[in-house]
This record gives sequence, C-alpha cells and structure tokens, in this order.
Amino acid sequence: MTSPTGLSSTVLYHVIFLKGSNLVPSDAYQKQVTNEKLEHLLRSAKLGNINMLRIWDGGIYERDLFYERADHLGIML
Repeated sequence: MTSPTGLSSTVLYHVIFLKGSNLVPSDAYQKQVTNEKLEHLLRSAKLGNINMLRIWDGGIYERDLFYERADHLGIML
C-alpha cells in the first residue's frame, strides 16, 4: 500500500490518514459564539480536508452542539 506523506492511524480496522489542526476557543467571551459561528468553523475545517481537531486544554468546554456537529461531519476530536 502506498501512503501519502503524513500520519495515519487505524480506527475500527480502517486506515485513516490524519490531517489535523489545533483548536483554541472561538472567542474569549463564549456568549458571543453563536451556533452559526460554530457551524462555520467546523464546515471550514471540513472543506479544508481536516478530519481531526486537537482541542486546546487550557480553554473551555464547547457546548454539545459543537461535538454533535463535529461527529456529523466526521471530524475526530
């Protein structure tokens, strides 16, 4: 098997080529982060072929919608 340059992992017996990014809080004031802003962030990642986001642990917990939409779009967190 020829693989592209980069990191790969096996998830449920499938080889996945990982393309990821680091994610920091969308805004310092979480009440200013709308559902539309979260949707735009995740769709932009998907359009950039990102399939994994590392959530910065010095931040906050995103609302449930963020995790649900990431799951729906196939983005691993």
